Amino acid sequence: MTDSTIDRVSVEFKLSDGTTTVASADEHSHDIWEHVQRGLVYPAPHALFATFWASAEGEPLTRAVLSRVSRAVRDRIHERHGSTNTTAVVGVGFQRWAQWCAAEGMSLPKGMAVLLPISPDEPMVSSVFERSGNTFADSGGDLWFHIKSDDPEHCKAVFEYLVQMLVEEEGCVDPDGVVHQAASTKSRRQDKRGGKVVGCRFSENLNNPTDPVTMQRHVIVGPEDPDHIGAAFVLAQRFHINWEHVLDLSEQGIEDLVGRTTGDLLIPTREERSHIKRARVQDDSGNTTPVLRLGLPFGESTAVRKDELRAKNASLRDEAGIYFAAYSRSVQVLETIMHRQIGDESGFMSDRLLSNVHSDLGGFFYVPSQDELDLEPVGVGAFDEVDWARFPGVNWNRLDRHFDQRSANGYMFYNHKDYLFRMATMSGEDREIHRPPSRRVLGLLATTFSLWQDNWYFERTQEETRHLEDYLRNRFDEHQVQQIMSLPVVERMGWAIKIGLGEVFAGHDYGFRGRRRVPDGNWVHGANTYSMHPWELIVGAMPDLGLGQGRYVIDYSREDEQLPNFFLGLSAASGVGHVVPGFDRALDLGIGGLIERVSAKADGADGEQASFYRGVVLALEGVRDHCRSYAALALELVDGLGDDERAERANLVAVAERMNRLAEEPPTTMLEAAQLIFTLHSCLHLVGEPTAVGRLDQLLYPFYRQDIADGLLDEDRAQEIIDCFWIKLGEKVQPNRMNVADHQPWGNLAMGGMSGNYPQGAANNQWVQQVTVGGTVADDSSGDGEPAYNEVTMLCLRAARRLPLNAPCLSLRTRSDMPEEFVQEAAKAVLSGGAHPILLNPAERREDYFRAGCKR
Repeated sequence: MTDSTIDRVSVEFKLSDGTTTVASADEHSHDIWEHVQRGLVYPAPHALFATFWASAEGEPLTRAVLSRVSRAVRDRIHERHGSTNTTAVVGVGFQRWAQWCAAEGMSLPKGMAVLLPISPDEPMVSSVFERSGNTFADSGGDLWFHIKSDDPEHCKAVFEYLVQMLVEEEGCVDPDGVVHQAASTKSRRQDKRGGKVVGCRFSENLNNPTDPVTMQRHVIVGPEDPDHIGAAFVLAQRFHINWEHVLDLSEQGIEDLVGRTTGDLLIPTREERSHIKRARVQDDSGNTTPVLRLGLPFGESTAVRKDELRAKNASLRDEAGIYFAAYSRSVQVLETIMHRQIGDESGFMSDRLLSNVHSDLGGFFYVPSQDELDLEPVGVGAFDEVDWARFPGVNWNRLDRHFDQRSANGYMFYNHKDYLFRMATMSGEDREIHRPPSRRVLGLLATTFSLWQDNWYFERTQEETRHLEDYLRNRFDEHQVQQIMSLPVVERMGWAIKIGLGEVFAGHDYGFRGRRRVPDGNWVHGANTYSMHPWELIVGAMPDLGLGQGRYVIDYSREDEQLPNFFLGLSAASGVGHVVPGFDRALDLGIGGLIERVSAKADGADGEQASFYRGVVLALEGVRDHCRSYAALALELVDGLGDDERAERANLVAVAERMNRLAEEPPTTMLEAAQLIFTLHSCLHLVGEPTAVGRLDQLLYPFYRQDIADGLLDEDRAQEIIDCFWIKLGEKVQPNRMNVADHQPWGNLAMGGMSGNYPQGAANNQWVQQVTVGGTVADDSSGDGEPAYNEVTMLCLRAARRLPLNAPCLSLRTRSDMPEEFVQEAAKAVLSGGAHPILLNPAERREDYFRAGCKR
């Protein structure tokens, strides 16, 4: 990959402060498809998989040979099969590609580094094949082709031409060693959508990514390895099914093998050996690593010929096996999945489905980019104009082939895969109508949706926090610890907040995402309060648990207080919340200014009042430390990036600078103001105070107006900021009640009280995150006052319409003079589902407000 290519992928147009415009970032993200082999991601209904071995006595098999063959095959397809999405994706055995790299002075792909080598002498041979006890096969092939088409005869024709080129014309492969396997969907539909496997019981490749954004992040090599942008890795396996074993199970037993019903519903269970659970893994950051599975059934099972198996429902629907091809941007991801499917004991399979199959052909292959094959870039067209149904070698509609149920209004989506597909592949007039989120926002949403899905696969019960005394002993000597524990309760609470926000929830030991194996061999789960994606604009985290599930807080009570607290219904979790904090003062003064102001009040007070102010100062210092902890995390992530991941590095450095500045100073831009509001909001929730956000448009509008005037912001970037804010408020949904922790503590005044723990149900996944927009300007204007609708109001309404999130809960204050465009956008948002925005008319309650003491 040339430097000019890297620059084209990584460098975009800038605003006046040097930041990237959203449109240019989206366009250059799209450019990566120019370097991907034509048709690589296409889930064709028909395929032919072919494996070749180099001839020991013929002509040498070189990269130049592969380039000539690839060019000839591409031209042949264009001449004879161009209307059927016919492509031939080529993979190269690791050892063969390494030989070519050594001979030509090329760098090895970073993703080719095997995670579990069989020995130091064979660093490119993974041990997972041997450990699987012949469930997985490594055949050591030199070349592997995945020939795809909408017409099975075209697959056959391309294969015959490949054999002619490699065997007869180039003379570089063993003619007796060529192995091929045709495979086709069993879909009976004319469009070949919705195929099924395992005797037509389960939808094929149902959990695949469906959109180009997720594909780029997880399947295609990107700027992290600039010499190989557009490449990929594939695990190929020809699995044969042991129908004698499978048919010995009941239909429910077969469903349990997979973990899904034949109606494609997940089976809620704590059983860990189902196929869908063993095939789902998380990376070191606790994020699930999806792969693109393009498996198709082949052949016909012989079980139908046996009377005893026909009696157990053997039928002509039963395939002989499944040819499986899984694509990823790194072989380590594929190895990790295979290792989890095998389990800790070599020779056995934890994956119950795979314990009923075995492979006789396959291995890992490197799928080089167009550039590495010396082929011209694929012409993909401009991002906002491309016809995704006519993308080179890919009809993207087939990637969304399992989802036919859609809302007639065009604004509501029934599942996240269809949503991501539709939003990422809109072009032309549709983009103008629906205004889909940016690539950044769609990528962050994909991560959020994956976290929601994880709740069906992984337990996430976090560890208990320790008592305040334990944390104090890590910082002070025993005398100082006892001094602090002898302080009034409000000051001890201040210490608990300071340590909780600055070290515990914003620290690697407790706040990490995902799970870790501890020295005794057991797994522990993090609180998921200290993680960051390199593309985030707004950083931080809400607690995992909503009101109905409880809270984790640091207990600061003394032993002598516990019994009285019990009878009073009080505890360290006795946060009340249900108020709107005065964020406007924090925006004016900043955290440092608030600390300075409250410290001055403490100096002029005595007794309980002074103690209260000292507790507040400690709590604000906790927020300050929280900001600094996130700045440190951003810089840690920078250290883990490659030099050529320029955009990610720039974003993380900007995050670190922003968080360090907000630790002391008031915000000066819309992004800084949104970040400070979210930081304060999330910190309140982390310490047990379920508070609302309030009038976000009124809070942010002065910053928006100034940024626009200074050339630091355009509408697209402003929308991206609000979208990222929305995601942060809504990313912690837990849909599976079985894997939701019930952690309602005694004395939770917000939801519990003397009657005991609050029931679950409707309070699950609710964090009291009310955002209010519109209405009337809060000043001393006479009469009805001035309407408070502005550009940020519209950005919030669009976020509520375009982002399918459970939170925040948006309220729109209406007036008789509300501009029509806000009425229209609110109506579209309601059509999108979720009952957002709630429409409020304060004028109807005006006299009630006056009777309650509000000033006329």
